[in-house]
Amino acid sequence: MSFALMMLAGMALDLAFGWPDRLFAAIGHPVTWLGRAISALERRLNSGPRRRRLIAGALTVAVILTLAAVPAWAVQALLPDTLAGSLLGAILAWPLIALRAMHDHVAAVARPLARGNLAAARMHGPRVPASDNPTTKRISVGYDFQHFANFNAVPR
Repeated sequence: MSFALMMLAGMALDLAFGWPDRLFAAIGHPVTWLGRAISALERRLNSGPRRRRLIAGALTVAVILTLAAVPAWAVQALLPDTLAGSLLGAILAWPLIALRAMHDHVAAVARPLARGNLAAARMHGPRVPASDNPTTKRISVGYDFQHFANFNAVPR
């Protein structure tokens, strides 16, 4: 089984089809599931002195990577080492890729930001949370995976 072929085919599936809205409404998306896990761990662990929060952050990263990687490795180990195994792996990997959704959400925010319109950028979708900072306007991009794909736009 070719891991590269599996990932390329999974990305092609994601770019072609995205994650269907009806499926998202019914069960969410694996990225939102991980986002909820991150939020729960942050609420529970992100307090106290800086050293404790750094250790808790490292623990959060380890837990999230384990939640994402271990099932993927287990499934990949069970797939046959054939073209069919690579294609089945691509179908199973497709939900975890989320390239199209990330692009769509970033683009919906980036267009108004490029025009200097922060208010309009904030209007694009309930899945794009935003917060103010005294020195910058910070917008977290991507489903509920708030702390994964952040960027800052400094006001001009």
